[in-house]
Amino acid sequence: MKPFFAYMLRCRDGSFYVGHTDELETRIAQHDAGTFGGHTARKRPVTLAWSTEFETRDEALVVEMRLKGWSRGKKEALIRGDWDQIRELSRPRTGPDLRRGKQEEVPAVPVSLSNGHRERSVEAASAVRQAHRERDEHAVRERDEHAVRERDEHAIRERSEPSARPELVEGPAPDGSHA
Repeated sequence: MKPFFAYMLRCRDGSFYVGHTDELETRIAQHDAGTFGGHTARKRPVTLAWSTEFETRDEALVVEMRLKGWSRGKKEALIRGDWDQIRELSRPRTGPDLRRGKQEEVPAVPVSLSNGHRERSVEAASAVRQAHRERDEHAVRERDEHAVRERDEHAIRERSEPSARPELVEGPAPDGSHA
C-alpha cells in the first residue's frame, strides 16, 4: 500500500506552506518549480522542513488541516520536535487554563520515532473526530451569527425607511392652523 504524507515547506521568505501528498519528492519538486502557482510559486525556492507518513489520505489531510491552523511558533516547535513547547503554545493565553490535565492532540511523530501504524491511526481517528466537532460547532456559530445579523439588519431597515402611512399628529399644524 502506498503511503501518504503530511508535509511542511519553508519558503524563501521564511513562511511555511503545509500540504499532503502520496508522492512527497515529486510534490516538493513541483512546488519548487512553481508548477502550482499560488503561495509557493511566488516564494521559491522551497525546502522540506517537516513531514510524516500515514496509511491513508484522510489521516494526512486531517493533520494538514490542523497544522494550517497552528501558529508559526507551534510549527517551528514541531519542526524541532519540541513537544513540550507545542503543549505550552497550545494553552490559552488569557485566563485560567480550564483544560488542566488535557493535552492537545498533536500529529503523529515522525516514522523513525513512531511505535507503528496503529498509533498513528488512533491519533488520526481522534483528530478526524475533533475536526468534525470543530466543523459542526463552526456551522452552528455561523447559523446563529447569520440569524442575529438578519434580525439587526431588519430592525435597522425598519427604523430608517419612511413609513408608508403618514402618522396622525394631534395639535396645531406647522402653519398654526388646526386640522
